[in-house]
Amino acid sequence: MLGDDPDTGGRAVSPVVATLLLIVITIVASVIVWTWVSEMVSQKPSQIIVEKAIYIDRDAIGVTVRNIGATTVRIGDINVKVGGSDWDSKDDDDILAGGGYVDLPSGRVLVVEVRRDEGTPDIRIGDRIIVTVLDDARNKIFMADLTVV
Repeated sequence: MLGDDPDTGGRAVSPVVATLLLIVITIVASVIVWTWVSEMVSQKPSQIIVEKAIYIDRDAIGVTVRNIGATTVRIGDINVKVGGSDWDSKDDDDILAGGGYVDLPSGRVLVVEVRRDEGTPDIRIGDRIIVTVLDDARNKIFMADLTVV
């Protein structure tokens, strides 16, 4: 009689239950793999790059951003970290201060003057800086470690 195997003490799994378990395990594994792969595919590589940081004077640098993607990118802010202190592009009268964002079309270049805040260190040619580009929702879209030229 089915299920009366003396080696298992009469507790064998019926072929129907075994088949259903294999189907359920396969479906669950497929869903996990699909979720993982679709997240990897949906992550778009950065469409912009920060090409360089140009010395203007001890209080300011020009940050050059290029859109290398196929669509327009909305840039909301450019932050620069100098010696552990943050400089912010939305201060004073720079290009991002008024409108809140700049739309950068595909293939175009944007140069933003970033000025230091009162009490932050001066900048010199050769200083290493971290430039972070944010969208209009304050999400980081690119980060670069550069030397001021």
